[in-house]
Order: sequence, then structure tokens, then C-alpha cells
Amino acid sequence: MKNSEYLLTEINQTKDKFHRLYKDLFDQANSYSKKYSKDDIRCGFFVISFEQILWLLINFDSFIELLKNKKILDNYIACTENECQQYLIGHNNNTRMSYLTRTMFNVEDFMKSVLMKLEQPTDLGYYNLSKKFLISINYYDEQRHKILNFPAQIRNSLHGGGFTEFPIDVTMGKTHFKAEKGERITFASWNTIFLSINTLFELLKDIINTVENIPFIPSTYVKMWKSDPLS
Repeated sequence: MKNSEYLLTEINQTKDKFHRLYKDLFDQANSYSKKYSKDDIRCGFFVISFEQILWLLINFDSFIELLKNKKILDNYIACTENECQQYLIGHNNNTRMSYLTRTMFNVEDFMKSVLMKLEQPTDLGYYNLSKKFLISINYYDEQRHKILNFPAQIRNSLHGGGFTEFPIDVTMGKTHFKAEKGERITFASWNTIFLSINTLFELLKDIINTVENIPFIPSTYVKMWKSDPLS
């Protein structure tokens, strides 16, 4: 099946990129644990972020096996070739939505933790919250705001059947992404998702440096850990 071969190629290529990002975030978390403590959001956020990428890498491995051997589906349900193809497309879409949803929830929680420390309001929608966040740490410009929002816009478009609820107009690296409100987006591939997430994390590392003088910022993530993922 042609679509399956395309998915296999894309995921194999993207997996290597996410694996490098996983290692980078793991190193960042270790560095921040020494600088701020493991209980600080500036460490906790990166821990939960590399754990989320680990989940994605494991999911990629399972999906690659399925793409190589679609008979695995026979262990669960008998389906025609078209039905199998439809499942594979749906599986890929669900993985993209799940990863983006969880990751952007973590980003939102990070911003709220910093804003709470600065005694700023946090009861805002993501777009306004991210703008308020950048303004509050004296780091706002339009491009940075777009970088914080682009992965969320992809996520929302996937939830909306592929159509964007708000206009998209952002440049990532050498690529310009643009879509009018209500248009179907054509840039929700894993390659674009990686580009948007990688650019987002580079911005967040710069933001960490910007707020390094703020005293201890509690992390809610550490309460979920049963063991130390950095040990």
C-alpha cells in the first residue's frame, strides 16, 4: 500500500530527529536539576518533556512494526486492505494529536507556574496566556509568540478534522506556513511537527535563561514521580 510506504519512510526519518531531541532534553533536565533543583519547574518541565518523547519513540517502534507487517492487525480484527489502510491513517493521526495535546498542556502548565510566581493572572486561553507570559518576563515579540502557538494550532487543526480555526502565518527555519481561517492545513506531517516542537524547545531554553534569577518555582510534575527519572 503506497500510503503505508510513505508513512514508514516519514516515521523512520522523524524518529531519528526526535531521538536526538530526547537526548538533548534529557541533558537539559540534568543541567537544570543542578542549577535550580529537581523540584523546580525549570527542571521538572524538561523531565516531563523528555519522558513524553520517550513515549513517542516507543509508539513509533510499535507503529513501524505494524507498517512492516500489517498481519499483526489480524490478532485483533479481520479487515480488508482498505479497512487496514484506514486504521493505519487513523493510528497515525491519533498519535500526532496525543503527542501534541500532552506536550502543549505541559507548555501551558510551565507558563502558568511562572506567572503564578510573578503573581500574574493565569485564567486565560492559551493564545492570550502565552502573550501575557512573554510580556510578563519582558521577552515578547511577535515571532516568539507565534512559535509558542504554532504547535497548538496544528493540534487544534487535527482535532478539527484538518481545518484551522484561526489564521496561521509563521516562519520556522526556512519554511513559511500560512493558512486562512477555515482552510484545511497541509502541513501537519511529522516533519513539520518536529520542526515546530524543536523550535519551541529552543525558545523555551532561552526563556529559562531569561527567568533564571526568579527564586524557586515549584514544579507540580515531581508529585507524579514514583522514582527519580534523572538518577
